[in-house]
Amino acid sequence: MGGWEFPLFIHKGIDIEQLDDGLIVYYHDNLHILWSRLEKGYKFEWTFFEIYRMHTLIVRDMAGRGINHLSPINDLDKTQFFSELDKFDVYSIEKKLDGIPLSIHKKDSSVKIFFDKDVRFDVEDLIIEIKKLNEKDFILDGDLLLKESGKSEIYIRDIIYLDNSLTKLPFEKRSTLLDNFNFTERVKRIDSRTAGNKEDLKKAILWASSLEGSEGAIVRTLNENYLTGKSISWKK
Repeated sequence: MGGWEFPLFIHKGIDIEQLDDGLIVYYHDNLHILWSRLEKGYKFEWTFFEIYRMHTLIVRDMAGRGINHLSPINDLDKTQFFSELDKFDVYSIEKKLDGIPLSIHKKDSSVKIFFDKDVRFDVEDLIIEIKKLNEKDFILDGDLLLKESGKSEIYIRDIIYLDNSLTKLPFEKRSTLLDNFNFTERVKRIDSRTAGNKEDLKKAILWASSLEGSEGAIVRTLNENYLTGKSISWKK
């Protein structure tokens, strides 16, 4: 699909209709990030006009597909929290980190890390470890945890690309693909538990909330895909 640009695999002549629903939402979000980066003086092979044009085409295509772009639900009170979960029956629970959300893109031997906010530190040592995770091209979602020692760590939560888009796969199957990654001491897979009823769910939330460095718990259903999934955050 052309050379490496931001976002991954997007270039100015891409056929938007060839993107699946999950990837078109993913690229929509990253175009917003790219716009803000350009405003801050970052240099990319895109102009504001080109971003605006691409964004307009993507939004128009999303509307034509009937895509309602969902945002994560945060800071729900206890009653709202469990009323939302009553709609589901199998959950994955993991700790909520006080970290910086990131997206890792690997294509061939190239690795780029994109953060939700400005981060100024040397990532070269982390990139060396990321290259060892898997030989295939991939896109991972996770969090950067800054350490006072200077040895920052990355915790991986999800995978949305592995030589092909995974956005239509349920979270349970996407998570299984992470079993084949060679995680390291500094690029880790975040610990999680599953629960099939409300009592186990409550226990798992307490477990996740009590882990070192945890700010609470993140709960999601095992059958959610990347587009329609709603990850619910439970803070201490």
